[in-house]
Amino acid sequence: MFIGGIGGASYLDSFYSQLGDVIPEENRSSFIGNVVSLSELGAIVSPIIAGALMERFSINTPFYYNLILVLIAIVIQYVIRFKSKSIRKRPIA
Repeated sequence: MFIGGIGGASYLDSFYSQLGDVIPEENRSSFIGNVVSLSELGAIVSPIIAGALMERFSINTPFYYNLILVLIAIVIQYVIRFKSKSIRKRPIA
């Protein structure tokens, strides 16, 4: 979540809601609080990371980095959704 906050890629409401759906009720509040805190910390550090990427490579590098993070967030959302569907299909007993 810290890396996602840096690029802004995982800072999506749908990402948080899917995480909340798979976390047990008794741990959900503290878990989401930690996730949001790490994302906010990443958002604070993001200008430093973007500046370092621009200084070292080119002005377009932070945008490619953000695109990669968005793709990673999409894959994580897909895996979460796939696993939550397979959990629902299992018999209770």
